[in-house]
Amino acid sequence: MIQKSRANSMNKSCQVTSAEVVVHLAAEEAEIAAANYVNALATFIGQTRTIRHLTADSSPLGEVLRATIAVPPAREGLASASEGFDRARKELRRAMITLGVEQGESVSEMGRLLGLSKQYAQRLHSGLE
Repeated sequence: MIQKSRANSMNKSCQVTSAEVVVHLAAEEAEIAAANYVNALATFIGQTRTIRHLTADSSPLGEVLRATIAVPPAREGLASASEGFDRARKELRRAMITLGVEQGESVSEMGRLLGLSKQYAQRLHSGLE
């Protein structure tokens, strides 16, 4: 009996739906995007720390920035990482709502479980967001 139960369990685990694959890939992308965002934030923190220390010595800010920090590229990197993270998070939420609905949950319930409004969950599910 245990053998049969185990075989059924193994068969179910091998039946992966496309929605499950999409959730897996979206989660992987969100993880990478979050790591990129953390790295961009760490760079920003380091730069602001440098500015704080150098301006504490009464150094002119213009000289400090020209000599030590590439602010525009850092700002662009932070903005890009933030946008990538937001995009990946949205795609993961959309994928999870789709999978949940495929597995019998309502869009409203999936929204509640994810901490989203019913309206936003519905927009994600219908592709309007």
